[in-house]
Amino acid sequence: MRNFIRLNLFVFLILTIHPTIAGTPVEAEFNKFFNAPLKSYQHSNVKVNVDNQDWQDGEIAVTNMSNDQMQITVGFTLKSVEKVLILKLPESGYDLDGSIDEKCQNDYIFVAGYSMDPTANITELTFRMRSHCGGGPHTIVAWVRTANGQYYLGNRTFFAFTADGVNSW
Repeated sequence: MRNFIRLNLFVFLILTIHPTIAGTPVEAEFNKFFNAPLKSYQHSNVKVNVDNQDWQDGEIAVTNMSNDQMQITVGFTLKSVEKVLILKLPESGYDLDGSIDEKCQNDYIFVAGYSMDPTANITELTFRMRSHCGGGPHTIVAWVRTANGQYYLGNRTFFAFTADGVNSW
């Protein structure tokens, strides 16, 4: 009888304990916000724009910005948008010259989550963000979920240069 109870207890514990697989910070934020694992998505219908963006040497560069914040606009050509998650991905910590920058290496992952009424048909979100890290490259990703459960992704990679040369924005 004691062995039978031990066996049942063992089976119960095995069935109720699920291993947690640690993913990337992006997957973790996606899972927390949408309450779902990172699913397949379409890489269309979502555009991420940064104020004062310009092209320099074939790359997107942001110039003439203030040293305390940057304006980002996420536009989408979708109907029934239900949720939007925007992440500024953490930096590698390396400057363009190859040196390590502690501020960039320890920069936080920026998270902005928006829940909205799908019947409102909102097509644009604008917000301001900050970072401890100048230069770049910086990557902003935006996931959009529509009311029918479809996911869409837009992203923008850019270099940031403040007008006064301060290494933050």
